Amino acid sequence: MSKSNDQIFDDLELLKEYAHINSKETLDALESIVKKRKPHKPQTISNLKGFGKLKGKSHEDILIECTEILGRIRYFDIKRVFKLTELLYGNQDAKVKSASLKIIENLAKYDLFALQQIGYLPQELILEVFKKWSNKVIKKNIDLIFTASQKMLQASFEGHSNPDYRSITFHSGSLVFDERLKKVRNETILFLEKVWGLTENVNNKTKIINALECATHFPNHVYKDELEQMILADTIKIIKFYIEILPSAENEIIQDIEEQKVWFLKRFPNKLSEDIKSLEEAINSNKNYDLFRLLVGYDGRLDVDGDYDKSRENRLKSISETISEISDDNFEEWREKITSVVKNYDNSDPGVYSYFGIFLTELGEKKPGLVFKLIERNEKELKPFSVSLLLGIWKSDQKTKAKGLINSWIKQGKHLSACAFLFTIVEDIDKDIIHKLFEKAVILKDVATLNNLLRVIFIKYNENKDLKHYFLDIIKEFTKIKNTYWVHHLWFQKSLLLTELTSKEYDIILNGIILCQGIDWEAEQILDVIAKKYPEKVIDFFEKRVLNRSKMKKGLDNHYDAIPFNIHELGETFKGKKDIAIPMILAWFVRGDSEEQNWLLRWEGSQLLEKIFPGFDETLEKLLINIINKAGKKGRDTAFSILGKYNGEDFLYVVVKAMVKKYFKTKLYKETKGHLFGLLSQTGVVSGEDGFVRAYQAKKKSIKKLTEDIDPQIKSFFKDYEKYLEKNILYQQKRSNEETELMKRGIY
Repeated sequence: MSKSNDQIFDDLELLKEYAHINSKETLDALESIVKKRKPHKPQTISNLKGFGKLKGKSHEDILIECTEILGRIRYFDIKRVFKLTELLYGNQDAKVKSASLKIIENLAKYDLFALQQIGYLPQELILEVFKKWSNKVIKKNIDLIFTASQKMLQASFEGHSNPDYRSITFHSGSLVFDERLKKVRNETILFLEKVWGLTENVNNKTKIINALECATHFPNHVYKDELEQMILADTIKIIKFYIEILPSAENEIIQDIEEQKVWFLKRFPNKLSEDIKSLEEAINSNKNYDLFRLLVGYDGRLDVDGDYDKSRENRLKSISETISEISDDNFEEWREKITSVVKNYDNSDPGVYSYFGIFLTELGEKKPGLVFKLIERNEKELKPFSVSLLLGIWKSDQKTKAKGLINSWIKQGKHLSACAFLFTIVEDIDKDIIHKLFEKAVILKDVATLNNLLRVIFIKYNENKDLKHYFLDIIKEFTKIKNTYWVHHLWFQKSLLLTELTSKEYDIILNGIILCQGIDWEAEQILDVIAKKYPEKVIDFFEKRVLNRSKMKKGLDNHYDAIPFNIHELGETFKGKKDIAIPMILAWFVRGDSEEQNWLLRWEGSQLLEKIFPGFDETLEKLLINIINKAGKKGRDTAFSILGKYNGEDFLYVVVKAMVKKYFKTKLYKETKGHLFGLLSQTGVVSGEDGFVRAYQAKKKSIKKLTEDIDPQIKSFFKDYEKYLEKNILYQQKRSNEETELMKRGIY
């Protein structure tokens, strides 16, 4: 019977430690797994208390484990490791792809200790494989090629060593020139030039340009003249390649090359002046690139001085001059130029088009008629810039036509999000359009438009109080479709609209937030505003979240966190309302329709109390002692739940004393004492091999006075606890010594 995925994974975990002893058999085993045509499906482990159904290891988990082993033995049989990594890279799972690229990266980079033993053999063998690939295989493995090439074109090495079990040393430095290195770099550059001719994708071409740039970088360490001359020679080759491809290159590629040119001027002052001058001439000869250079890209990137303010001033001035040249007579020519700028928008960083948006807005403001023509002919291509187009017309003398265009788009259900966002920018708003946008967005369940309408309401609320009902209606709509993204917009307006809601209106907000998977900082800001006026509502809100959590399907894929991991301002607010907050939270501990639900309420209630009162609190202490004395077993369970969250801190001793006094003469004392020992012995995070030893010694010191208490019951308890700590100290000391010895021998 074949092994399950879990069994295979366990075998690989063991193999990982011994793979270097017999690399051939290891690679045979890994190859059989990687090439397996019909992998097993994950097993399901059910009824695991507290976690629900859990799935076993998947085939992808096994493949990732294979990549870890391949990484460890990558130098034992480089070609075979590379071949298996290539197969892994072909897997559709993103994590497997990423892990395989990491192997290639580590194999291709210049590792100090590999250089000392086998020189440039890894890089040479990788290139040997590359050169044997067909064009089809090259296209399939293009990211793998970029990853390896960037490393092979660097002029420095890395490495790390472990002088002893307690330290790690990182090494880096400049490579030493020799003919083998020169050949590796030259063949890598030539191969990238070949790949360039095989791809039409702009993103891939950009990656090639970026990989080639690595060959022009000097090391960050001291290097010899021979290495500098090699880098200079490679840079000249690359510049010549750039000059060759520039006439047919896309604007984005030309801009990348121009950015490199700026760095060449800084990196090689007075050394490559003629070559750089030829590159500049080739760039400037492409007249179609002029408009793209003006309207696309970040400030200062094409300026040798890197003067961002000057760059912005010059671009804004040039935009105004360019707009003055556009007229009805030459509109068709300019229309083609304008649309060519956004030809590859979908494959670019949207942030680089900020000046294109400024250009369209100014064009719309000064020449709205031409922008209407532009929208009529190229609405699809200019869709990402609908806001800029609308804003320009709105600011012109043809605002009425802008409103007409918006109303037309609303009827067609087009560009609704852009239409809504417009009103976050302009000073005045059209409430009739706002109403129409809301109704259409509700019909279409257009989340983006509803979110932008919320932005409008937040920004314009002070001058338009009647927008409140739209705000509440939008929150209700989001709650219906179980969308909570609006929380990220609302939090920073808490001092305005949020503070003016009624008790019932706050319920609408809380009903929406309760759907959030977790209570992050933004959600907490909203809850804090509500808690200042109605703390009981927020406490009830958290209890409802706990009850919701108890009814959900259990499992590791359930990411609904009832209580936030961290509490900031909200904790301070609750401290100020502690007479309300503490009793309400403590009331959770005796609720629940089942034992399981009661356990969850106690667990989460304890978490919430610890978040609010990390240093405990006198009110909490008094109430807890009162519960211990009056509530029997439930009171004891409540105390255990709360004490368990405080890592045995000294301030717990008052409550511990009360519990000792309550149970000392009862049958439950032995059990209670054992439980208290466990709670008081918690340490939180410790550091170092003897971290637990030091932590227990500190606890032993802290109870010294209590072991001499005048109350015989208290004295007896802490004397027993002292002995308990001494046993733990001896055990931890022995464990620490054993682990230290194993680490010294390199076994552990």
